Amino acid sequence: QQQQQQQEQYQKKPLKYDTKRAAVAGAAAALQHFTEGDVVQSESVSKNENKYQAFAVHAASWKEAQEFHQFVRDKKPGVRKATFLTLAWQGAGTDTNGDDDSEKPAGAAERVLQQMQHLKLEGVAVAVARWKGKQIGGDRGRLLTQVTRDALDKLTSP
Repeated sequence: QQQQQQQEQYQKKPLKYDTKRAAVAGAAAALQHFTEGDVVQSESVSKNENKYQAFAVHAASWKEAQEFHQFVRDKKPGVRKATFLTLAWQGAGTDTNGDDDSEKPAGAAERVLQQMQHLKLEGVAVAVARWKGKQIGGDRGRLLTQVTRDALDKLTSP
């Protein structure tokens, strides 16, 4: 029975390795899809040792938005060390998606989507990096909205 357990454990190892390789291959494909010139970024804002910065790009699908998210995480200086990297995507009409990246309380992606909907944008993805500091209460939403709007203004300006 011990030999059977060891064999089962051995059989699982290649699966984990293959999964990791697939994730790395997916990230490499994402890095090839976007360039620095495609992505705009907001000015960063800080309060009580919290720092926010948003990145925006034109993205035709949720899959492209996820690739953009990986691109930002891997290629933008310091973002890998961010506590959270929220992602929101507005497709055509009511086609939307978002990911709060485990930030509590939830709702960051929804707030970003509201900004895109208010501006009547379609085919746009926004990633907001937050480096968490001390408690900031209601300012959390205000800062998130501020950097989102800055990035969207830069993306849509002629």
